[in-house]
Amino acid sequence: MTHNASEQGKARRGTRRRGRGEGLLHKRKSDGRWEVRIDLGRGPDGKRKRKSIYGSTQAAVIEELDRLRGQLRDGVDLAAADQTLAVYLRHWLRQMQALLRPRTWESYTTIVEKHVVPTLGQVKLSELTRLSVARWLTGLHAKGYADQTLRNCREVVRRALADAVGRALTSNPAANVPLPRAQRPENSEADDDGADAADAEVNALTPVEADQLLKAADEADGRYAPLFAVTLAQGLRRGEVLGLKWSDVNWEKRTLRVRRALQRVRLPESEMVGQNGSQRPRRTKLALTPVKSKKSRRTIPLADVAVAALEARRARQESERMLARDRWIETGLIFAASDGGLPDPSHVDAVFADALDRAKVRRIRLHDLRHTTASWLLSRGVQLTVVSRILGHSTVSITADIYGHISENAMTRAVAEIDAALDEVKGKHG
Repeated sequence: MTHNASEQGKARRGTRRRGRGEGLLHKRKSDGRWEVRIDLGRGPDGKRKRKSIYGSTQAAVIEELDRLRGQLRDGVDLAAADQTLAVYLRHWLRQMQALLRPRTWESYTTIVEKHVVPTLGQVKLSELTRLSVARWLTGLHAKGYADQTLRNCREVVRRALADAVGRALTSNPAANVPLPRAQRPENSEADDDGADAADAEVNALTPVEADQLLKAADEADGRYAPLFAVTLAQGLRRGEVLGLKWSDVNWEKRTLRVRRALQRVRLPESEMVGQNGSQRPRRTKLALTPVKSKKSRRTIPLADVAVAALEARRARQESERMLARDRWIETGLIFAASDGGLPDPSHVDAVFADALDRAKVRRIRLHDLRHTTASWLLSRGVQLTVVSRILGHSTVSITADIYGHISENAMTRAVAEIDAALDEVKGKHG
């Protein structure tokens, strides 16, 4: 090739590097479509990023190019917007780990890996729309997930994408996306301890069954009967009842404060060490953590049965303290282990199952004592808002989703009372 030919080739190719946001427009011979490649600048890895835009007409391609240039001028990182939702969410979770409570971070991670990545994860941020988010939620709904699970999924994605607005997105495609039509029955709640109540139906005990359970627990050795009685009387979550301290009880006002919960949390990798010479690392530990929401931080009146149970527990713990002597661990917990330390929730569950067997009562979870509390209150006509406050639900709608069928039955009976009152009047004046 001659020197002149080489110079001509350079002239045809152009020697100036295109600036950020500039594009080279041409018509493709292979399929007749118009294409423009836009320079997005350098990505996080330092490499230059480019994006191709295709269209059937030159005008359509130029219009899209102008739109992307506008986003670049507004400060949107189009290189970041070109990554998949899965990549973005995992990066976001790494950033949020130091900012969230361990149990909350674990819950977010589970939602991302179980509910988002398999179905929506491969969509690029730049291609994510309000419609695609709505279709994703509809898919979860079709699989039978409870409304509260859908709310949690939507909230995690909404919160994550809100952090990308102004950087990789111009608006949040997950904002204000409605949930699919409500399912019946829901019977699921996002517990403060991160458990999703297993998406199960409400499995409440009858008063007779509850009485049999408490008697059987008391006759077994009496240590756990007060725990079950307080859980039932106050409608507490398992983590909440195990996190109660004596300082939470106001004996004079007969009230109980709920401020913390006993949780099993995941250890940072730096703390995952083997135990007792085993090579298998210990991945979790028990810890007292603040309850999740303002509504969960609540002060509730103590029922008589709860007061009696707490008095019995206090006397029992004093005996345990004397027996333990210098081995006693002072945590201030009401339902501490026999040495005063943190109790093992799985052991409590096992004792509860044994008490049910002794009472010849059908197997339920300890959490179902909470469902029993709500069911009894609503069936006796207590207002839904009051029950919601006792349970510490973040919204009344959660209570309605879980126990709506019970409150509907109570309303039916209430309307029947109106008929009875009018019939009584007619009888007197008829």
